[in-house]
Parts: sequence; structure tokens; C-alpha cells
Amino acid sequence: MQISRRIQTIFLHLSIVMFISACSSSSVTVPVTRPAEINLKNINKIAIGEITGRGSRQLTDDLTIALFQSRRFEVLDRQHLDRILEEHSLTLSGYVDESTAVEVGKLIGAAALIFGNVSEYDYAEDLSHEDEFDKKSGKTTVKWQRKGTAKVTVTLRVVDLQTGKIIAINKLDKSVSQTQYRDDKRPEEIDDKALFNRCREHIVTNFMHKIAPYTENVAVSFAMDDKMPELKHGYDMAKIGDWDEAITIFQSAVEKYKHSRNKVDKAYYNLGLGYMVTNQFDEARENFEIAYRIQAEDKYARALQKLDQRIEEMQQLQEQL
Repeated sequence: MQISRRIQTIFLHLSIVMFISACSSSSVTVPVTRPAEINLKNINKIAIGEITGRGSRQLTDDLTIALFQSRRFEVLDRQHLDRILEEHSLTLSGYVDESTAVEVGKLIGAAALIFGNVSEYDYAEDLSHEDEFDKKSGKTTVKWQRKGTAKVTVTLRVVDLQTGKIIAINKLDKSVSQTQYRDDKRPEEIDDKALFNRCREHIVTNFMHKIAPYTENVAVSFAMDDKMPELKHGYDMAKIGDWDEAITIFQSAVEKYKHSRNKVDKAYYNLGLGYMVTNQFDEARENFEIAYRIQAEDKYARALQKLDQRIEEMQQLQEQL
């Protein structure tokens, strides 16, 4: 009787594994370009004005590199710009009033200036320990813990030199912690510079997303079903970037199984994903809606929501580029 139960248990586990394998999803990572939060289409030059506060020099360097790498703006050299302005008795120090900004704009054309202040650039560390007694060995171990936390808070302003007006202002902050443990000895020192670097990297990345379009990798999950091997074949094509072939295979799956007992909604869903990734939005919507009508699953509803978001983002991108 025990052997019989064991066999039943093993069979049940195998059945679960086979079911998960048959109905699992597989993902493909695709690059997606997102629009900036602020439309700076008419501004093609940018410079960093004065950024004050502790850590401002490092932040200025990080921001300059990020602006250059974005390839969205012509980054003006601050020292060269200062020499030009000095010849006209102008300066970019501190808050720039509208009249001064407009005069600067006449000299360098359509451009924006970034000013800022680092209001918080702090590091705190806590060192603690507690005794832990092992009844079996009769020994006491001192458990040490060292926790360091860096926090950076920055306010950045973008000024339009054609109008002298502030077109964006953002307060950004980030804290990063690291904890180290050790028995009977104090843990090694924590590299606070590395924590500050991570804080600044996060802040600069977030700020760049506000002023320039950016690309991020997004996971696209396809539906799988062993009863429809075409879904796996289409996924394999998508995985190597051959989206045209993937779409063709998903189309064949729809035609082959739409009158069968198989859950053809998965084929329609995968076909919709292929169309969405290749920016064929009308076709994507049609197939997502068919999938949802066949089987009202949450992921199909979410796919339609993501499609609406993507269409809106593409419209914003066209306005910004």
C-alpha cells in the first residue's frame, strides 16, 4: 500500500511538471525607446551651469557624461562658454534672471542650462554586535554587523535660454545601503564612495529620463502549449530577432487551430505580441481582442493596456524627435 501511494505521489509530481511545461511562458528581451517626460525638441544645445553643495563636482561630471552619451544634445564646454560670456560681461553663476539668460541665448542660440543644488550628501554607519550561545558546543559567538547608508538629495533646474524661463525643476533623491557581517571580529570597512556613486548614478539616470528619450530592455512573454508546436517555433524566431518569420509562424498557427479544440487564444495573443513589437498597432489590437474574446484572461487585458501605452509613447516620441 505504501509503494502504491509513493508511485501515485511521483506520478502526481510528474504530471504537475508536465502541465507547467506545456502551459508555460517564455520571454524575449526587446529594446523599447521611451519618450522623455519633457519635450525639449527645439533645444539642441545644453550646458551645465552652477551646481552647488557637497558632491556637486562629482555630480557635474556624471551629468556631463550622461548628456554626451545620450547623443540628444550638443554639450557645450563650460570653460569655453564662460570665456565667451566673460567677453560680454555675462555669467552663468547662481540663479540666472530672464534678461541675462536671453542675452546668453543670443550668443549661443537655442540652448538650455542646467543649474542645481545638492542639499544632502550624507553617509551614516552603524556598528553593532550580539552574543549567540550554542548549547551543543557550549561556545559563545560574537555576531558583528556593520551597516552603512549613503543618501543624496539634489534639485536640478533646466532654464530655456530663449525665454529665460525655468522649463523643468526636479527634486531627486536616492539612498543606498550595504551591510557586512562577521563572527568574533568587526566587519571590514564599507566603501562609502561606492555607495555615493550608486546614488548619483540613480539620480542622473532619472534626470536624463526626464529630458531625453531613452531605451530600456523589456521582457515580452509568449504563451506556450505543447499541443501547438508552432508557438515554440515562432518564439524561437523572435528570440533571434526574426520578427517577420515569427509573425508568419503565429499566423499559420491561428489558421491551423482556430477551428480545433486547442486554446487558439494563445496563438492570437502571440501574434498580437509580434505585431506590437514591430509597431503594427492596429493588427496587434485586433489579435489581442480576439484572444480576450476567446478566453478572458488578465494577461490579454494587460496586453491591450500596454498597447495603448505604447501608442501614446510613440506619439510623444514623434513630437520629441
